[in-house]
Amino acid sequence: MAKQARKTGISKPAVGSGRHRLWSMEQCSWGVETRRSTRWKQMSLVRARDHAQGWGRSIITTTGGTPINRSNPKKKTKDKKTDCSPGSVLVEQLPGLAGQHTFIGVTRDQRMGMNPQSSRSVSRYSRREVCLLACSTALAPLTGCAFSPPTARDDQSGIETLVATDGETRDRFGYSLDITNDGRTLLVGSNLDTNSNGRMAGGVYVFRRDQDGWHQSAKLMADDGDRHDWFGSTISISDTGDTALVGAVAEEDPNGAEGGAAYVYQKENQEWHQQSKLSAPDDAFDQFSRSQILTSNGDTAYIGAPFKEDSSGIEAGAVYEYSREPDGWNLVNTLPNDSSPIRSFGYAMDVSKGGQILIVSSMVVSDSETAAVNVFEKSGGEWVRQATLTASDRDRNDYFGETVPVSEDGQTVLVGASNDENPNGEHGGSVYLFENQDGEWHQAQKLTPADPGQYERFGLSLAMTSDPKSILIGAPGESSDTGEQSRICVFKWDDDHWQQDRVISAPEKDPTDHFGTRVTVSGETGIAAVSAPEADGNKESTGAVYVSDCEASNEARRLSRHQFHHLDPDTI
Repeated sequence: MAKQARKTGISKPAVGSGRHRLWSMEQCSWGVETRRSTRWKQMSLVRARDHAQGWGRSIITTTGGTPINRSNPKKKTKDKKTDCSPGSVLVEQLPGLAGQHTFIGVTRDQRMGMNPQSSRSVSRYSRREVCLLACSTALAPLTGCAFSPPTARDDQSGIETLVATDGETRDRFGYSLDITNDGRTLLVGSNLDTNSNGRMAGGVYVFRRDQDGWHQSAKLMADDGDRHDWFGSTISISDTGDTALVGAVAEEDPNGAEGGAAYVYQKENQEWHQQSKLSAPDDAFDQFSRSQILTSNGDTAYIGAPFKEDSSGIEAGAVYEYSREPDGWNLVNTLPNDSSPIRSFGYAMDVSKGGQILIVSSMVVSDSETAAVNVFEKSGGEWVRQATLTASDRDRNDYFGETVPVSEDGQTVLVGASNDENPNGEHGGSVYLFENQDGEWHQAQKLTPADPGQYERFGLSLAMTSDPKSILIGAPGESSDTGEQSRICVFKWDDDHWQQDRVISAPEKDPTDHFGTRVTVSGETGIAAVSAPEADGNKESTGAVYVSDCEASNEARRLSRHQFHHLDPDTI
């Protein structure tokens, strides 16, 4: 026993018997071990994310549903009421699952973000009730999947913090985001996640929301994943919540280095399964899936390959349209379908809810011109270019078109230009708003922060609600002029124009977290999610996502579900 203790870092005797036991480990943590035959193997390390006092101060285990006396593990006791201090860790083997699963919970503690199930004290519950009450905020079997820690919630702001259960430094958890229309399922991409597929293979985390908050319910990885695939660089989920599209821009099979691929996942019988792998008949370095979007019903996918070369060797780019048929996913169309001069076509895109308006950006039109945004309208089953949008004060290298969300009715387009210098200074950024009036597209307004500054990257991420009208604009950089931290600027419609209403700051107030790199809003419920890919999660710089009810009404509409420009330094 002493030898085993030295090996796992155990500081106190084990509690429990049978096939599961809990070890007291370093401060604010517990080690969970399971027995296979006659040998014990550590399965998990459970620690309080915020190192809350009292975590692990008392524990309870049962075998076959029978409680074990904490002072004498060999002595069985009656299932009596137990007084557990906030932050206590409880472990219970549920009846019927003896020797197979152990569930861990934490008694409610406001510092750790537990949502009280009742106004009654924990001490009024029986031992079984306390365990289930505590576990209701974060249940996960330790056999076959990782422990799902409770999300931290700020009761004053209503913000929940989501982190990866297995997060590691520089995983970029939150590099991509998408949420379902009902606000119950959230996908979080971690494109540099190191897992069983290899270093920086990438992964996507699925979170589900119930009456107790958000909980990680699944993790998606490519069946044929490999190191440096960057799986999760782009993600989309259908409004129905049962189809997901995941981009792996650096996937090498079958087109070579950075050829790219997109994976389709389907949820069936409450389980996610890889349904198909999509790849274009292109070459290496095309970055197929650099941008992508699913239609609301999940039956059509648009996938961009902005660095696809044309016959002259110019990186003209392309967008591929796939349709789900009874025999699988089939390529049905390729854009552009005309001879207009383009470059990096497909860098970013979005589609209206009805699927009749498609927005595609071209970062460069020609050697002598700046970036543009293309508006396509479906007519007679074919896509027809309706307009080409450019900035009134356009300049090269503004990154005009790196984000191009379109409104639900397809009549309003927001265009992010996070490198625009006018009037915010170098890398200050701006957002252009275009409207379609009587068939003519025009620039209606240019949005900039009320207190502009350099290096804010204002406009890197965008989302909009419809009633009341609000625009959420991410500025994940740090202003060298104003000292403002990473933030989300909220603009509201006031009579006849948009103006800044308020600012949402990063909870941790650390500009290096890049809070605001991604933002997405649900359609029916107004649930907003904002990512900070460099925030401290379970470890330093693992990434975090902050989720809250948007102050807008239930008419809120998600606008942005695609990959943005790379920023450098009910149950499942």
